[in-house]
This record gives sequence, C-alpha cells and structure tokens, in this order.
Amino acid sequence: MHAFYVFSSLISLLLFVDALPHKRSTPIKIPLKKSITNEIVLDEVDGGLDIEYYGPITIGNQNFKVKFDTGSADLWVPSVDCVKVACYNKTRYNKDKDPTFKALNNNFYVEYASGFASGKSGQSDFSIAGLQVKGQSFGLVDELSENRKNKPYDGLMGMAYDNLSDNKQKTPITLLAEQGLIDPIFAFKLGRDADKTASELTIGGWDSMFNNKIYWTNVVTSKSKGYYYWEIPLDDSFVNGKSLGLGFQNRTVIVDTGTTIIFVPPQDAKEIYKGIHGTNGTFFFPCHNAPKVSLKFGGKTWDIDIRDLVTSVGNGYCIGNIREDPTSITQWTLGDTFLKNVYSVFDQSTNRVGFASLI
Repeated sequence: MHAFYVFSSLISLLLFVDALPHKRSTPIKIPLKKSITNEIVLDEVDGGLDIEYYGPITIGNQNFKVKFDTGSADLWVPSVDCVKVACYNKTRYNKDKDPTFKALNNNFYVEYASGFASGKSGQSDFSIAGLQVKGQSFGLVDELSENRKNKPYDGLMGMAYDNLSDNKQKTPITLLAEQGLIDPIFAFKLGRDADKTASELTIGGWDSMFNNKIYWTNVVTSKSKGYYYWEIPLDDSFVNGKSLGLGFQNRTVIVDTGTTIIFVPPQDAKEIYKGIHGTNGTFFFPCHNAPKVSLKFGGKTWDIDIRDLVTSVGNGYCIGNIREDPTSITQWTLGDTFLKNVYSVFDQSTNRVGFASLI
C-alpha cells in the first residue's frame, strides 16, 4: 500500500452473500466515504484523484471506520493507550470495555510504503454489515506514524492473502469464509469524484450485472510463501497506441486499492514518459500533451481515463499519475488511477483477479 494525496464524497458498500447453507442471500449496503485533502491545486482535469475508501466495522462492542486495502493483510485500530498526535480525533479501542477481548502474547507491527502502526495483538468478535465472526485477530495500536493524523478513518482492514500478514493474522475475509458466512470473493467498483458515481465493495461474490463480462487472470505465487499479494502478470502496456513490449519482460502488477496512483520500475517510467512532448525527463508535461495509456491483462486491453491519469499543477502543466518506484525491477503497483476504470473482482477460492468494463 502506497500513501498519497486524497479526496472525498459519499460511497456505499454492497455486501453480497451467495445463497448457500448458513450464508446470507440478500445484499446488505452500508455507507462508506472517500477522504479529501487539498494538497494539490486542482481543476477540472483532475477528476477524482487521491481517493481512499473507508467504512464502518465493529470490534467487540465498539465501532470504527477503517480503510479497505487489498495491498496489505493486517487489521488494526488505535487503542486508548495511543497518545500520539496521529491518534487525536480518532475512535480508540478500549479492551477493558469489550467482554469478547482476548490478549495475545505477541506485539503488533506493520510497515507501509509510507508510515507504520505498532502496538499489541488481541482477538475479539468482528462484525461488518451485521455479519459477525469469532476470534478475529487485530492490532491494538499505540504507536502510529504522524502521516495518519489527518485521516478521517481510524484504522485499516487488509484484504490481501493471509500470507502477507506481518502478524500471522487471518483476514476478516478468510474468517468470514471459514465460519460459513460468505465465499472468499469480493469486488470493488470505485466511483470517480468528477462523475459523482457511487462506489461499492461487494463481499461474498460480485454484482450479477457483470456476469459473463469479467476477464480473469490467475494470481502468481511466491515460491517461499505461496499466495501473497493480489499479483497478476501484465501482458503489455501501450502509450498512444504504441506497445512498450513489457509482456516479454516478466512484468507483474500488484492490484492495490490502498494505493492512489500507479508505481512502476524506473526503466518502465522512462519508457512511458519519453514519448510525451514537453516532459524534459520528468513526470511533468503540458496538459494538452497528456498521453493515452492502456494496460493489457488476460488478453483484454483497458484504457485509463485521462482524468485519472493526470493531475493539474497549474499554468497549463500536469503531473502524470504513473510514477517510478526506485525499489522495483519488474513489479508494478496498480492503484486507483487504474481501478476507477474497471470493476475488479478478487477470488480467493480460485486465486484469480478479474476485470470488467464499467460502461
């Protein structure tokens, strides 16, 4: 999960459960929000850049707002022991008021691309949209990096594979499935702020309107840890219709709702921007020269809307929302810049990711 700038408006979570024994069969909707800051001068070309998606959960008998993040696998909320500035104005968990709480004999720590959270580990009942599981492990955070201080949500719910957990947690998705409440499948529709479109998180399946419209790609595995990230092969990338030939270079992407933009290896960033007139070797260029960028997965090519691809910085110049990750050689991180353009499905039961057109 990469941190970046963020925006806001109302969205909703659609919780869908297949009609199998012991599983709910009716959709449940709960309100979610997007968060906003004004750290970049914006105009109409910015669309809905910088969106983080968060919504309500319950741990024990206490309610929290958490960010939903497919790029990590740990669940945490601030505890009453957190006196750091980042915990101000957040709901903090009090274990002494939760009769279902059980302490675990290990510390909690998770580090992100920007920031960290640390504290103690525990277990409690966990609920989302009326579905409750027993024995959900989570972090009671008493140390939180200062870059979290202005976030409108309290904690974070990781939705990657359990193997990614730094604290040997099972994710809520895994426990909901193991306790017979859902199938281990979920899907996102991320609305664009400029279009004022609603957003949905579907748990237990996907919206039936996308039946027979989803293009699937199998998740790749780590030899040492099995399934880890929601990581899939990248067939190719196109800039103004010209192939970059990345499909022949073993490129993969981590599909990450917790990252706002797209991060790529430095060499790939260079290839993407070198054909844009006026870049001068940077990610800045005249807005009227903004390129058309497309990505290919599972034999299908997907265009990125120009409103998601660039952000205006004023005076007719834009910055591209594809940036380099100096630590990466072959791996991309595919954030909301791309995901707002598709309906995305994450299937833990068959280890695959699917995309469908929103049009």
